[in-house]
Amino acid sequence: MASNRLFAVTEICLNEDIVDSVSEIFISGNQAKFNTIISGASDEMSHIITEPSSWVKFESFSLKTNFKEGTTAKNDTEMKYIFNFLEKHYNRGDQFTITLKSILYACDNCKLYLQALQNQAMLDGKILKINFIADPAIDKMVDARNLLELN
Repeated sequence: MASNRLFAVTEICLNEDIVDSVSEIFISGNQAKFNTIISGASDEMSHIITEPSSWVKFESFSLKTNFKEGTTAKNDTEMKYIFNFLEKHYNRGDQFTITLKSILYACDNCKLYLQALQNQAMLDGKILKINFIADPAIDKMVDARNLLELN
C-alpha cells in the first residue's frame, strides 16, 4: 500500500532557550488506510508513528482547506504535521525550527499551507523556520519506486 512518510523534527524555543526537540513520523492517508498500515507493523513501529489526537478533529480541520473535492491531499503528511504542530507545539514556544524530510515532494497546496503557518506565526510575533527536504522530481510513489529500481 503506497503511502508517503514524513519525518519531522520540531525544535521549540522560548525566549531564545531550547525548550524541547520533538521527532515524529507521519503517514499519509485517511483513518482506514492508516489503520491498515499500522495493523501490519510491529508494535514497536506502530508506537513511533504519530496519529492525529482525534481523527474527527483532524477531518474537521482538513475539511476547512481549499483542496479540490475528492482529493486525497486533505490527508497528506504535511496537513497532519500542521494539525499536530498547532495542537501540541505551537503554544509551547516563540521560535521554532522545523525540519521535514519526506519521500514525496510537497504538492502546491501543502506548500501553501506551510507558508500560511509561517505567516500566522509572524502575525503572532513568533519565528517559524521550515526546512523541507525532498527530491522535487519525486511527486508520486511510482517515481520513488522507479528511482529505487535504477540502483
